[in-house]
Amino acid sequence: MVRYGPISIAPFVQAMTQDGAVFVQIGDWHIKDYCDIPGWPEGKLYTPGTSIEYVRRLQTAERYTHSYSLSFQQQLGCENPNFTSSQSVATPPGTTTMPQARVETHLTEFTCQRGGQAYTGRVMASVQAVQLPMGSVGWNIVYLACLLARQDRAHLGVGVWEKMRTSFSFDSNWNAREAVIARQATRPAMDALDATLKQSQDFDKHVINSTVTVNDPTTGSKWDVQMGAAPFYFTDGVGHFYNSYNPTPKSGFHTVNTLP
Repeated sequence: MVRYGPISIAPFVQAMTQDGAVFVQIGDWHIKDYCDIPGWPEGKLYTPGTSIEYVRRLQTAERYTHSYSLSFQQQLGCENPNFTSSQSVATPPGTTTMPQARVETHLTEFTCQRGGQAYTGRVMASVQAVQLPMGSVGWNIVYLACLLARQDRAHLGVGVWEKMRTSFSFDSNWNAREAVIARQATRPAMDALDATLKQSQDFDKHVINSTVTVNDPTTGSKWDVQMGAAPFYFTDGVGHFYNSYNPTPKSGFHTVNTLP
């Protein structure tokens, strides 16, 4: 189990035969929560409330299983990948999802060469996506099950894969402790929500006025500038302004703060 934040966790389970001919993995500690934010570069850290997310373009379940299959094979030393099957499947029962989320599940199967021998594998993943304000999308992988097995051990591999993915569950005591952690994390999250609502109210006021008041922290000067659609404002210090979804200013400009 890897914990990236109070409620951001990455559980995983692995099983392998002694000779390495069969490898099964449920979950992945590399997987994080993602957010597709217009104008933000991929890989940037985003920390709304108690969550820790990374900016990454939204992927369909089909595209995700294909891209993950390639990295999964490479990590285990496979070469010459060839996709043999790709299909939408039902999301596994018991998968934790959000009521307002769009969830899709896909199963991709492939073959590859490892140590001069033929291997077969599969990746099954459920992608959950939630529409956020300002055109952003929060998304994460709520289910992942992977298999790589030597061709002559494929039947055994599939059996273990099915057994592991359908029998995995969290310990009830661990669930109870997680519930306590979630409650403790609620207060700062509610404070962040209150701040967001206030910001939204201020934004509505600026929309009506068509201008926004900004303060230049380097000079202390205040300016009323034309309101833009993006949340970050910048100036070159001589009266020129622009706004952007990217919080990093362009060369020659620096950040100014919006005032209520």
